[in-house]
Amino acid sequence: MDAGRFEPGLIDADEIRTLEYVKERLTDIYERLYAGEISAKDAMIEIESDPTVKRFFLIEVIEIIRDELRNSDLADYVDGFELFGWKENVEELLKRVINGIRFRIDHYLRTSTAKFSGGLMLP
Repeated sequence: MDAGRFEPGLIDADEIRTLEYVKERLTDIYERLYAGEISAKDAMIEIESDPTVKRFFLIEVIEIIRDELRNSDLADYVDGFELFGWKENVEELLKRVINGIRFRIDHYLRTSTAKFSGGLMLP
């Protein structure tokens, strides 16, 4: 499964189910972080503890960073210590990752034959 690229064609229902699982796990982590039940570090530890969630989280983070850097002046990312870096609030990052996964699921359902494959009940 390569969810890192958008390609029309047959998408296995298991791939969409996996993305739904990741979206639900990240949403749960985000809601607990937002409610103050866990810290940002605990949220990252939870994401790292599940290889599937970690994989798709990293795919989305890389997409976000790529888009941010492509549409910005790179000099804006150099700090006072002459270090180049990108930082984001964990809560905001989780929201952006969840939205990216939602978009990916919607895109797959719109552009693939997955909605017609067996085992996946869609409206």
